[in-house]
Amino acid sequence: MKTIHYLSGLPRSGNTVLSALLNQNPQIYSSSISPVSQLMYKTEAECRLNESFIRSPNLIGINNVLKNMLHNYYSDKKQDIIFDREKAWTTPNNLNRLLTFVNSNPKILFTVRNTLDILKSFILQSNKHPFLENAMKSDGYLPSNYLLKNDAICDYIMQSEVLMLKPLLGLYNSLKLENKKYVHFINYDDLINNPKETMIKIYSFLELDYFNHNFNKITAVEINDESAINLPQTLHEVHPVLKHYSPPIEEVLSLYVINKYKDVDLWKQIL
Repeated sequence: MKTIHYLSGLPRSGNTVLSALLNQNPQIYSSSISPVSQLMYKTEAECRLNESFIRSPNLIGINNVLKNMLHNYYSDKKQDIIFDREKAWTTPNNLNRLLTFVNSNPKILFTVRNTLDILKSFILQSNKHPFLENAMKSDGYLPSNYLLKNDAICDYIMQSEVLMLKPLLGLYNSLKLENKKYVHFINYDDLINNPKETMIKIYSFLELDYFNHNFNKITAVEINDESAINLPQTLHEVHPVLKHYSPPIEEVLSLYVINKYKDVDLWKQIL
């Protein structure tokens, strides 16, 4: 049976490039953004509301369905080690479902990054495509009229359940004493500046023999059709060489944003 691991993390924190690096190892398959956690949630919820189940509850049956869902989803992959990518695997409900039905001792990789760098990355993408402006309108988000467009976008990102609040909930839940043993944190800056050392630590956490990765010839195995959900195709672009590509924070974000969000990375005090 395949070994299933999990790749989670904050947005714009190196999750995609880490997945591409893991895919260099022929024993590993790291997925694109996966729907499996949502499928598990909806399956469990639907079963418990189903009239037939209410008449004759079969908890063992539900357990079997949820337990095997990940393995069935990846049954066509030839690799023995699978990474399911879902930014919210460590939220309380998702992690509890994982521990209850799938694996009592999962191994989860969680990528983190400074909040200002995350916002900078989003703004650079939003300058190419109006996906964040469209999301603001769709959510009925009304920014203060004194704000510049990019400042309003940053405030929206920080208040968005999907973009930041749910990943941050997952981060802080994974930092709890009872959960931290399941999670290995990868700081974006460590991955970029010290990639070999960072990857060695990942393999040690996974209890796998180290694979000699090429940090100067990176390609994405999974190519997402971002346009299918009205996102920029460059959103999960992987550069071939592992290095910093974006300009300094001060060239992208205003003083309003920098001063407002410079001290929100409380996770640094725990990691």
